[in-house]
Amino acid sequence: MVRHFDRILLRAALLVSALLLAAAALAVPLRPGAALIFPPFTEDGYYSLQIARAIAAGKGPSLEGSGLTNGFQPLITFLQAAAFRVTGGAELPALRLVAGLGWLTYLGAALLLGRIAARAADGEAEERRRRGLIATVLALAALPLWLSHFNGLETGLLLFLLALLWRRWQRGATRSWVGLAACGALLGVTVLARIDAVFLTIALAAVELAAGWRDGWRRAFARAALLSGTALLVSSPWWAFNVIAFGSPMPISGTAQQLWAIDPYRWRWILWALGQTLAPWLSPTQYYDDRTSWIPVFGAAALVGVGLFAAKDYRPLANGSNRFATALGMAMAALVLWYGFSSIAFWFYARYLVPLSLIGIVAAALLLARLPRRAALLLVLAVPLLATPALSANRAAWQGSLTYFGTIMFWDQVELVRAHVPDGEWVAAGQSGTLGFFRPHVLNMDGKVNPQAQAHLGRATGYLKTKGVRWFADWEWYVHRALGPEPEKEGWVRVAERRNFILYQLEDRAGPKP
Repeated sequence: MVRHFDRILLRAALLVSALLLAAAALAVPLRPGAALIFPPFTEDGYYSLQIARAIAAGKGPSLEGSGLTNGFQPLITFLQAAAFRVTGGAELPALRLVAGLGWLTYLGAALLLGRIAARAADGEAEERRRRGLIATVLALAALPLWLSHFNGLETGLLLFLLALLWRRWQRGATRSWVGLAACGALLGVTVLARIDAVFLTIALAAVELAAGWRDGWRRAFARAALLSGTALLVSSPWWAFNVIAFGSPMPISGTAQQLWAIDPYRWRWILWALGQTLAPWLSPTQYYDDRTSWIPVFGAAALVGVGLFAAKDYRPLANGSNRFATALGMAMAALVLWYGFSSIAFWFYARYLVPLSLIGIVAAALLLARLPRRAALLLVLAVPLLATPALSANRAAWQGSLTYFGTIMFWDQVELVRAHVPDGEWVAAGQSGTLGFFRPHVLNMDGKVNPQAQAHLGRATGYLKTKGVRWFADWEWYVHRALGPEPEKEGWVRVAERRNFILYQLEDRAGPKP
């Protein structure tokens, strides 16, 4: 048992850490304008922001040069469009509002996880409060989650909505038919936040079917049908748009990076991603080539091992909280297999699997709250250490010096193009999120947001000629991916370089501008 003084000390350490982390994160939306454009906003985040800006301007979900697109997650993009609308299209004020939304989801998800952990198991009131505080601090201190909320993408909103769903299940909202339908509607909103939440929809329907079977199969099927049907109804506009405009329910951002294969290299990064998501509070960095980024893998292994031993009496269908946790675990297991076998984008695995963080944080809070007195005192000392990466990231974000892979690196691409390409001319790029946000006349060539590009990969010179595009700026690997291994034979001339970005110019001009 933790003595009275120890309880006060631990509670104070947790409260101070939570308040400090929440306040420090305000540095992201409140930082100076010169720093605002840099990380934690990411290259892919700027794709979403480009589309949001177009929607706010009345052009619909589109990109300049390539037209209509569905290579985005709709809910966050339309919320970002509202930010551009409110600011009259002004970029920096809109970015500040988007970052402010990230802060709200960051804080909201952490507080919800605290409530979930507090009520996830029986115990004295003091132990429950301790569990809740531990979960909140772990969520706020986790560098990968901080990045997830402020990257300009859907991940922070997704985490908040999933935590809200879990809390709704925990509070017994699904016991009534009306409550079940409302949860189905919220689940549909979550699908609009990220399309692969459809896996969770299927898993929850299956779990509710199994849980309700004892009351009769008709009632069980009716509950599963109401839940999944309401989710489908709410998300149906997105499915309809995809099928009508593009002929498939799957966005082009998914198909552009899809290649089914059994590749051991991918599973190495699946393992890395499992560490980053199951024990995110142990991550000192997200650099792939930094050995310390593998530390969370060992923490995740320990958490799973101890958790399986401690959860020997766990009943997956016993209550709403357990049912949701079970369904979330099932959905994430399916997504591990889906992305491990289908996606070449290993660098995104941690982002795809980030909902696992909810399970990891709640499980860790349940275990840490039971620590004996001496171990609890060690936790008091550990809390400041756990908070250091996130606090340092907030300081770096304020200064505009955060070097997490993303916009600072891609700013070199922007500067390279500004230095050599005349303002009125078009430039193509495989990675065009940052470049396209800060410069007009940019044509995307990686296929994630431009549906035409995928058909021309490896032989894009003819396509670019018809578009009147005679500049290409990207990494050498991306240049070869789009133009072929020897672009010089197609008339391309290397003009300039800036760090790892290369600028090519096509010698002849042709065709109308896009």
